[in-house]
Amino acid sequence: MDVIKKFPEDMDARTAYKLMKSPEVKKMSEAEGSILQIASWIQYNSPDKETGEVKEVIAVETVDGELFATISNTFREEFLDMVEWFGSDLGSIKIIAGTSKAGRKYITCGVA
Repeated sequence: MDVIKKFPEDMDARTAYKLMKSPEVKKMSEAEGSILQIASWIQYNSPDKETGEVKEVIAVETVDGELFATISNTFREEFLDMVEWFGSDLGSIKIIAGTSKAGRKYITCGVA
């Protein structure tokens, strides 16, 4: 697993491990409609266990210790746009679900 970006930049190994490997990490879609106050986050590449295809993952830890992750391109693009606009310390984000024109569900995020 290759780390691309993280917050805080001096993230300790325990936090990075939790975000990337913990069985407590939930799907971001489980937080649909919630506002998450972000304590830390990490962007990394992870190979798919079945296909070997490399997936880019965004994982977050809330101030309450909850862990969420997603491989959604839509979420990742919006999340990284917010990082670019507001800096790595995002504060709170809102988790938003929608349906594409093709009828597929997707997950994204916005400013809270």
